[in-house]
Amino acid sequence: MLKLPRGNHYAHLAPTAETVAHGERALRVFRWTRTTYVAE
Repeated sequence: MLKLPRGNHYAHLAPTAETVAHGERALRVFRWTRTTYVAE
C-alpha cells in the first residue's frame, strides 16, 4: 500500500499483479483505493 501526500489529503494506492513495460523495465501497476484528509 502506498500513501501519497496530495495537498490537504492523501491518496492511498494498492499494488496489482499487473505490470507495464517502460523501456527495458517492467513497472508494477498501482490502483487508487481511497482518499483520506489531513486532520488539522
